[in-house]
Amino acid sequence: MILKNDNLLGQLIRYTFAGGLAFIVDFGGLYILTEFAHIHYLISAAISFIFGLSVNYFISIKWVFDKRSISNKKIEFFIFGAIGIFGLGMNEFIIWLFTERFQLDLQQPINL
Repeated sequence: MILKNDNLLGQLIRYTFAGGLAFIVDFGGLYILTEFAHIHYLISAAISFIFGLSVNYFISIKWVFDKRSISNKKIEFFIFGAIGIFGLGMNEFIIWLFTERFQLDLQQPINL
């Protein structure tokens, strides 16, 4: 197990793990909410993105980074969330573009 410390390589490895786990939560949530809960794909994408963002934030502050550049946790989360909102907008646009304009369905496999 990689312990928490100031080593930049260790932080990079832990951050990659945190991002991978957040991706699994995000993509898995999108699939589950769309396929099984029958929620519209853009709403599912937004909900799952927020879950993935939250997982990434909490793992990052608890395990990845030792030092915080912003001492106020509310402001830190607000900034993290604001960046996440930008990411959510990009995520929603890309999913809409590929689904509506390029007719790629989340339920259909991609044939190359």
